[in-house]
Order: sequence, then C-alpha cells, then structure tokens
Amino acid sequence: MQSFKTFLKESISPTFITHIEKMRPLEFLSLVKALDSEHKGLLNLNDISITEKIDGTSLTIGQDSSGKTFMNTKMSRRYFNVGDFTNYAISKGYKTDINKKFDHILKSIKTDKKLQRVLSKHNRGNGIVIVGEILYVPFATEVENNRLQFIFMDYDRANLGTEWTFVPFDAQDFDGNSIGDKAKIFKDLYAISSKERKYTSADLNVDSDIDVTLSISDVKKNIIDKYENIDALIKSRKKVDKPLKDKIKAEIESYQVQLSKQILSHITAGKFGDDFEGIVLKMKSGTTLKATSPRFKKRRAELKDIKFKRK
Repeated sequence: MQSFKTFLKESISPTFITHIEKMRPLEFLSLVKALDSEHKGLLNLNDISITEKIDGTSLTIGQDSSGKTFMNTKMSRRYFNVGDFTNYAISKGYKTDINKKFDHILKSIKTDKKLQRVLSKHNRGNGIVIVGEILYVPFATEVENNRLQFIFMDYDRANLGTEWTFVPFDAQDFDGNSIGDKAKIFKDLYAISSKERKYTSADLNVDSDIDVTLSISDVKKNIIDKYENIDALIKSRKKVDKPLKDKIKAEIESYQVQLSKQILSHITAGKFGDDFEGIVLKMKSGTTLKATSPRFKKRRAELKDIKFKRK
C-alpha cells in the first residue's frame, strides 16, 4: 500500500513558478537590463503588485453547467460525489487518511449555503471554477508557539480559519476559459469569510518602493560591461570557452541570489505570520518575478524526505 508521504508528493504538489534564482543566465541579464531601462532600478508600488506564495494545498472548487458542485486537487480529476476521493485511493492502493479529509472538504463545500450562493451567482451557464490554495487545519501539524505547520511553513493559528483558509487566485468557466469578473467573484468570497472558514487574498502590503539599484549596478559593472560578446560566450559549446563560461554563469547565479534577497528585504512578514514561502511580484508590463524566502529553502532542505517533482 502506498505511503502517506508518497501520496502527499503526488496530490499536494504546489504550483511551481519560475523564479529569479532559477532563470537562465541570459534571461536574467535581460531582466536586469529591463529593470534598469524601464524602472531605473526602482519598482514603484503603483506599478507592481505583490502576493504571497502560499505553502498550502492546491485546490479547485466549482460547479458544472447544471450547478452540480465538484472539487479537485492539482493531481486529481474533478470529483462530484462525497466518497470519490477515498474510493480512488483504495483503487490505487493508497492509504485513505488524507483522501477522507478531501472528501470531508467536498462535503462541507456542497453543504455550505453561503458558498453555494456565491458559486451559483457567478455560474453563467457554462460552470464556474475557482482555483486556489487551501490551508486545511486537519492537514496541519501542531508546532510550538500556537502555530500550525502545513507543508514546510509554520503559520500562526490566530491568523487562520479554525477549519480552513482558502486563497483564490484564478476563476474560469468549466471549459477553462478565463472569466472577466474574477475580482467580483473573489470579493463575494471574501464577504462570506467567517471565523471557521476564512476566504482571503494573498496580497501583501509593502511600505515603500522596492529599490534594486544596487543589484543592477553590480551586474552591469561585473558582468555586462566586463565581458565582451557575453551572449555568444554563454551559448557557446566550444571546449575552449567552457572555463570562462562556467565562471560567468557562477557569477550570474550569485547575483540572482542577491537580487532575490534585495527584493525580499522589503517584506517583513507574510499574511499568516512571520513565516512565508515566498512572494510573486507582478509588474504592469506583464513581467512576473518570484523570490523564495531563505526560511522556506532552509525548511525544505531540513524536510528533504518530502520532495516535490516539477510538473
């Protein structure tokens, strides 16, 4: 029978976003040039939005075109009937502990009159699908200082719903087409938030513009202006170029870490406590950057027996 941790890997895999430290060298250099030319190294709060990357379970809830409620995880199909999660686990030889909890969430969603009114209100005949992350208290482990550990991060219990906290980040119709009034849908969800079942955004408030001029200056001085024909050199597969190529790539990686840390220095805490996985920074230009917190990287290394695969 498959272990809980193996099932956890497959069913609670987080949504991965390419972030600053994982950019390819030339991609990162292009980013630095854009930050310099378009923003002069200063990310104005009026031109960006910052959201927290939640260390929870990916969850989708919604209704089909006939108004029938369903739910699915990142790795599961859409299930409409309470018991479907457990039956699937049994058929695959998984332990059923966690699947029973998913069935309990589905039952709660189906019988929650306030939530059903929101879903029905925005179901325009082609279904409604709300994609988000859930921090479901029965999934968590009690840790010190009245905190709950869900996967890697510890969150303050006082900042969470006593049953669950759901953070929506996208809305679609049943066929996967984007819905234009998702802001209204989210607002209606937030309006039914209660002490037990909390619905909230992942938006973070930052007190000042984000200054990355130091990182840009260092990259320009020590990489871009220092090396000639750097694009060709990094793309080169010639053996004679490899030593210098590897040296430059290592230097660029160090500046990727520096830029990430410089952005994160403006974030003092997450939505649910001092711990946070990371942040997603979106600019008006459409550029999206992710920075992962040192705390998250440390905890992930400590708990390396649970390894998520990139999907």
